[in-house]
Formats: sequence, C-alpha cells, structure tokens
Amino acid sequence: MYNFKIGVLVESFKTDFETSLKKASNAGVEGIQLYVTSGENDFRTFDKKRKTVFDELIKKYGIEVSALCGDLGGHGIMEEEENKTKLPDMKKIISLSNMLGVGVVTTHIGTVPSDRNEKRYEVMINAARQLGEFAKENGVTLAIETGPETPETLKGFIEDVGVGGIGVNLDPANF
Repeated sequence: MYNFKIGVLVESFKTDFETSLKKASNAGVEGIQLYVTSGENDFRTFDKKRKTVFDELIKKYGIEVSALCGDLGGHGIMEEEENKTKLPDMKKIISLSNMLGVGVVTTHIGTVPSDRNEKRYEVMINAARQLGEFAKENGVTLAIETGPETPETLKGFIEDVGVGGIGVNLDPANF
C-alpha cells in the first residue's frame, strides 16, 4: 500500500517563504517542493544563517521538504558551452539538498534525442553522468523532468548514463 502525501510548490503562494509555509500548513499540506534558483532560498546566497532560519520555519509549520527544484533554465544540459557553468551550479544545488536533508533535486535537462548517435545525446550523457555521480556521492537523487521524449527514449538515456543518482520526476502535467 502506498502512503501518499499532499504537497505543493511553495512558490505557488506568491509570497514570502514564511507566509507560504503558514498558508501551506493551514491548507493541510504536508510537504513542499522548493525552488532554489531565485528568491529567499537561492542556492547562491543560502548560507549557515539562512539554514538556521529555514530549519526553524520548517519545524514551526511541520512541513516536509520533499524536493528542491534546481531548474537552471535555458537548454537544460543540451549545450556543452552552457554546461561549463550549469554543472558547477547544479552540484552546488545538490550539495544544498544534502545539507538540508532533502533527498531529491528536480530539474529539466532538455529534450533527449531519440538518435543515440546525435552529438547532443553525447553531451547530455556526459553531463548527466557527472551530475549523477555527484548526486549519488551526496545521497541525493537528481530527478529529471519528463518531457516530449518517449518513455523508451528516457529509459534508454538513464541506462546509458549508467550511474546511480539519476531518477525521473514524473510530471503528469507533461502528458
């Protein structure tokens, strides 16, 4: 038997973090997913002081953080040049997830080509392999968002990455 919980993307309340947690708690929400690429909880500015405040607020409102959203925009990990900055940033997000005790980071990686011989496929595999290895070392799963590729293509991609630390964020809105 599955034990499902109701969760929400905390930014959907369109207010500050504490007020959002209060609203979520009042609505009976048990868990949140949290964007960490902008706003109060931006990974670039999340320090020990912010962690203390964050932990206190999570405890105060009795909310579980089920995942961090580390979507860096652009082309996901499809472009080798963009990956020079995106991979170090994503590793910082994975480290933040580990520090917060959150086991999942979700992100868009771009559209996985169905042709495994396409150059972009190799670029994406190399990037995902680096991130997967780092995620595994940190006890985190990097859950890649489903998109326009077929389930078979996505399954093959994950198998070709060939390391732990990679999973799938099945988003029914993409159906």
